[in-house]
This record gives sequence, C-alpha cells and structure tokens, in this order.
Amino acid sequence: MLLLRNGGLTAVLAFANIGTGDTNFAKIRQLRKQKGSTQQQLARKLGYKTNSYISDVESGHFVLSREKLKKIAKALGIPFRVFG
Repeated sequence: MLLLRNGGLTAVLAFANIGTGDTNFAKIRQLRKQKGSTQQQLARKLGYKTNSYISDVESGHFVLSREKLKKIAKALGIPFRVFG
C-alpha cells in the first residue's frame, strides 16, 4: 500500500498482485530465511550489487516474471514448482 500526500490531500493506492506473483513475494522471504540466506547474499547470487532488488521483491512492490522466479528458485536451490 502506498500513501501519497499533496497539500493536505491524501490518496491511498494498493498495489495489485496479479498473475504468477500473487503471494510469491512472501514465499521468497520465507524460503530465503529457511535457507539461512540474507537479502544481500541472494542479491549477489542473482548478479546484483546491493539487496535493494530483493527488498523490493519481498515487499511485493512488483510482480515477478516467470523467468525471474526461475532465477530466484535456482539461486535458492529450490524447485521452480514451489512458486506454482
């Protein structure tokens, strides 16, 4: 959920998680922690220099493509089917 304020006017926008990424952001966080990996470690395995991308993914800021989910599954050492 995003709260925008402009001159006293407040608008609340909800991000809609649709398609492949419905609840995968929560699964990614849970599985990463179960594997004992930090956001930074996972980000590095995926080729990122910082954990910002993983933080955004786990916060549900956007829906991941099938290909991104496959890469994350591989980096975590889990089968892609976990993301159904």
